[in-house]
Amino acid sequence: VWSLCNDYLKLNVALTLKKMKDYTLDEIYHELTLEINYVQKCLNIYHYKIDQKYIEKLFAYVKIKVEQYQEAKEERERLAEEKKAQQEYARAIKQAQKEEERAQFEIEKRQAKLQEAKTQEQLQKLNDEISKLQEALKDAIERRERALSMAQQTKSGYVYVISNIGSFGE
Repeated sequence: VWSLCNDYLKLNVALTLKKMKDYTLDEIYHELTLEINYVQKCLNIYHYKIDQKYIEKLFAYVKIKVEQYQEAKEERERLAEEKKAQQEYARAIKQAQKEEERAQFEIEKRQAKLQEAKTQEQLQKLNDEISKLQEALKDAIERRERALSMAQQTKSGYVYVISNIGSFGE
């Protein structure tokens, strides 16, 4: 009889843990308590009692499994956020590079027109346009470098420093 009841409890714990994402730890504990009470009522017929240590082990097992699930879930979420950030930074880098190329192309175009300019007024106008485009080019380069720097920061991890004197000598 106890073997059947034990199997029944283990099966219910396994089924409850499979639906873990839908429940909080307290709700899982409540479900488990209800099942333990049901099994205890069945065992009362045969004058058996569930050992308290067994119940404590069941709850400890459930708690460990829930914590493992939560840690894995948090890790998946963290990785998803990092991937999203990497994609955003890659998009920003690409956009900044396009702006940089466009500005460079426009500067070259204006410089070619400088040679064709006939009046002082046209020269001044083209020089002003070139200086504005060079400023835009500088901004695009800074945005690309900033995005690249941010992308590299999201890839950063932990650095472990070995400080044991015996590891590398004095």
